[in-house]
Amino acid sequence: LQALDGARHFLRRHLAARLDLLRIPELHFEAGPAAAGQRLESLLRRVRRGRPRDEAGEDEKKASG
Repeated sequence: LQALDGARHFLRRHLAARLDLLRIPELHFEAGPAAAGQRLESLLRRVRRGRPRDEAGEDEKKASG
């Protein structure tokens, strides 16, 4: 959370460059439910391995069950 909070101005500038909005909202980060954290960990592991997204959505089924 500290890293995201430290990068929020950077992220906001990049969002402003990509989005066609008159005003870019402030960004705030907070911890979510444990299941969301597990899903994030699963996605990060997949990225580190260079594994493409499961077409059948198997990771989502595992995270919810």
